[in-house]
Amino acid sequence: MDDLVSANSYRAKLVQNHISCPTILTRQGDRVSSKDLLHEYQSILQKRNEAKKEREDHIKLMNSPEEQAKKQDMEQKKMQLETIERQLESTPNRPMKRGPEGPGEPSGIITKRAKQRST
Repeated sequence: MDDLVSANSYRAKLVQNHISCPTILTRQGDRVSSKDLLHEYQSILQKRNEAKKEREDHIKLMNSPEEQAKKQDMEQKKMQLETIERQLESTPNRPMKRGPEGPGEPSGIITKRAKQRST
């Protein structure tokens, strides 16, 4: 092997085919240990299998009768909310008896004037 990259790719191909490979020394003096790459490959396979199992469990959970009932309940509540929102939009706003029309506007209530002192 000429360099570290080609040695690693060679070892990876052997490991994928489940063929044992001794330690490789490159012409540049780099060492590729058989145990290091095999351990790395095994941990990657383990993580992949765990992720696959977790995904399958999640799919089973999402398709369970309890989740389907929750989904149906959520859809019904969404429809109720839309109905209420439509009713609120169609209902005219009633003016308040004595409230200001907007911020900073007078309320229409006349307050008493302060007494003036006579000297």
